[in-house]
Amino acid sequence: MMTRLKIVIADDNDEIREVLRAVLRDQQTMGVFAEAGTGHEVVALARKHKPDIVLMDVEMPGMNGFQALQSILQDRGDTKVIMVTRKTSRIAVNRAQQLGAKGYVAKGDLHVELVAAIQAVAEGGSYLSESLRERGSGSPSSSTGRAKASSADSGPGGERHKSHSVPDQCEAPGAVEVPIRKQGQNQIRVFLVDDEKMVGDAVARTIHNESRFHFVGQGDEEEIVERAIRDAQPDIVLLDIYLGDHKRGGWGMMKRIREVCPDTGIIIFTRSTGKANVSEAWRQDAAGYLNKGNWEEEGLQAMLAVHAGERFFPTLGEQSRNRASPTKKLSEAEYEIYFRRVRDVPSQAIAEERNIAVATVYVHRSSIKDKIGHEYGWRGIAEDSKSDPGLLCELDTMEHRVFELYVQGTTVPQEIATKIGRTEAEVKDLIRSIRRKLNCHPDGWKGIAREEGDID
Repeated sequence: MMTRLKIVIADDNDEIREVLRAVLRDQQTMGVFAEAGTGHEVVALARKHKPDIVLMDVEMPGMNGFQALQSILQDRGDTKVIMVTRKTSRIAVNRAQQLGAKGYVAKGDLHVELVAAIQAVAEGGSYLSESLRERGSGSPSSSTGRAKASSADSGPGGERHKSHSVPDQCEAPGAVEVPIRKQGQNQIRVFLVDDEKMVGDAVARTIHNESRFHFVGQGDEEEIVERAIRDAQPDIVLLDIYLGDHKRGGWGMMKRIREVCPDTGIIIFTRSTGKANVSEAWRQDAAGYLNKGNWEEEGLQAMLAVHAGERFFPTLGEQSRNRASPTKKLSEAEYEIYFRRVRDVPSQAIAEERNIAVATVYVHRSSIKDKIGHEYGWRGIAEDSKSDPGLLCELDTMEHRVFELYVQGTTVPQEIATKIGRTEAEVKDLIRSIRRKLNCHPDGWKGIAREEGDID
């Protein structure tokens, strides 16, 4: 009797799961044994069914595909995972391969390539979509991929010329002259978005002396940068968030870059060490955050890490969450909800952005409240205590008085001290005691976020 491959499919889109089932329906040697809509579900199903093959999307709610991949291979090393996804950047492909995925199929190619990918992986090989090989992912399994060429790089080695590809644009404002070396095979292509020529010269000099990299140019005006990146198709963009007269114009530029070159890994490259900016970069899924003052020590390391599919955030070491802080108690899904709520994103908008039900957002908010306290702080607790006085039963008389004053609007310790006849130090001790007993920051989730530098 012919043995059928046990296959588990995981995608949060019902229609995609139906397409996967349809493609495999007539394959006598392949059978879909189970389906999952989240990363947590597919890990559980892999443990239960011990499949030969898991077909899995990268982008799923809660635990993403990369995290699920790690968990599956840790639990059951002989299960082979094929990523089937719209996320087709070189960075994503490299990361998947680094984590142990045996195949990577673009969703646009799955009708014609999925069966071949499963067969190749089942026989002990690996598979990468033809469209990704043609584009050149820079990964070992895409050796047939060709190096990208661009007229932006023409010219003899060492020649100084403009960073943009079309000759009649060379004198346009926002273009900066940089030394460009003739490109070799498989070099990592780097473009700099910055309005400081001195910074451009420093970056160009470093890259010019590194055979692994090729500097394709520099610019700072949105329209020119957009054309240059579309032509050059860089692997990495170093992006300053403070451009010209725009205080944080880089965030808008980041969106435009992704529209014209979605495969590019974007590293925020700035002098700002503000935690709010680092946090924003993380939220917007930047590939890295690099302080200009650390370019000599960390620049090459950052670009190599990002090109390998990793994220580079040394400033906060994956944000301030890694410190001993209340938010460290939150799951990844809960933190995503918390992150948006402290920025005043409505629950409906969060649900649409995360592709989950509004009810799920409220469930997460309730769980977050249990872990780090009331979203609206002591004022929220005061409101709830009208129907449940027991919420304040642990506070002694003086703590209750401080709590009431704070809720009524007297929030400065020195002012509270004057009203209750205590020293400022004593009031601060009382506030700490109340916070501990109520498991709640006086100003709620936003107060925690300000303490951790997540918001200004």
